[in-house]
Amino acid sequence: MPIRLYDPSLLHLVTLRTLEGKFTLCTEDPDFQEHLAGAMAEAQAATGVKVYAFTFMANHYHGLYSADFPEQMARFLCLFHAAVARLVNRRFGRRGPMWEQRAHVLPVLPGEQSEIQALRYVMMQAAKAGIVDHPRQYSGAASTGWLLDGTAVVGQHVRQTELTLAARNGRDPGDVKQFTDACTVEITPLPCFAETPDDTWRQTLRGLVDAQVGRVSENAPQCEDETHRSEIAPQGDSDDDEADQPSWDDLPNRPKPKAKARNYCIAPSHEAYLAFKDRVIAYEAAYADARQQARLAAVQAARGDEAAFVSFPMYSFACAAVAVPDRPTLNENAE
Repeated sequence: MPIRLYDPSLLHLVTLRTLEGKFTLCTEDPDFQEHLAGAMAEAQAATGVKVYAFTFMANHYHGLYSADFPEQMARFLCLFHAAVARLVNRRFGRRGPMWEQRAHVLPVLPGEQSEIQALRYVMMQAAKAGIVDHPRQYSGAASTGWLLDGTAVVGQHVRQTELTLAARNGRDPGDVKQFTDACTVEITPLPCFAETPDDTWRQTLRGLVDAQVGRVSENAPQCEDETHRSEIAPQGDSDDDEADQPSWDDLPNRPKPKAKARNYCIAPSHEAYLAFKDRVIAYEAAYADARQQARLAAVQAARGDEAAFVSFPMYSFACAAVAVPDRPTLNENAE
């Protein structure tokens, strides 16, 4: 499993699929989509991670983020993915994991070409899947409205602790909306647009998206992780529609696509890609060496010897797995 390089100077394109590719993210339910946006807004408020774009599909989502340090990004992903898991499990009356084990994180190197490529990839998901003709028409939670037109991404966040305590103390919580707050996902313009007026870069994006929509319409490809909207069972947002709500086992799903050759980053040029690839290979080699040193140090410490300090590469997390020395058996002690 590749060791992630969380370089604070880079944007990161995060992709995470649902367990078994099940269509659990209910893109046809506006209320549920607002709660997905609310989960992102709450995780963002707790960590300060910058969000540049995101799109929720039925069985996966894409997000474009950056953070000031690796722990900030890791905590954001943990809080956000856990909150979405709780929303999904509550909706389907189940427990347990609903995401795949690990998100795919792809660094985006600085440069207008690479940053726009990553942003356009996130924005065009629904159009590529054949669900809509234009990203503006998509009903799932997404940042497209803000990016193209400046429309705020407003979500809903339920104060679950207060709601649970009210029920636990024998009080009727009444309308859940009393425990629900509106919250906004703060979208940040791409670094390459930092000095560009909003109207100018939005006009540029609109032109790029319209051109991409034209090419998609001509080629009509099918996104490998998604099926057409008509294949998804209707999903209501009220108690009256519970009978029409499919159970977890009955949800449609899309198998995980076949593994492709590893992609190290999104780069503005082939030369930049090769240079970053060499950096990642050296980084992973240094991490593997530090991990071995840490295991040897753990053995020394367990034996009561002085253990050497082990330094892991910058922008990484120290491994938790350590080796334990062999201990004498009871028979050996008796002797």
